[in-house]
Amino acid sequence: MSPDAVTSAVHDRMPVILYPDCYDLWLDPGMRDVGAASDLLKPSDARLMRCYPVCTRINHVANDDEVSARASARHGDKQDSPSETLEAFLA
Repeated sequence: MSPDAVTSAVHDRMPVILYPDCYDLWLDPGMRDVGAASDLLKPSDARLMRCYPVCTRINHVANDDEVSARASARHGDKQDSPSETLEAFLA
């Protein structure tokens, strides 16, 4: 799927964005209903999304924490270029 206006600045595909009430179904290891899973893969409303630069420490898998996804206070810092941002968090 092509990215929407919010994600196209940093990615050429649309990421899967699930609403909290869909988490259990998506993560259920016993779920075998392809149709139900496919129903979850719908474009998110770009009006509910926001875009902001984050610290480049998000680029390392060992930094799997909330701190990595917080908005960076260093706006304008070379490290916070568009290619190194996480854009597409639900508001």
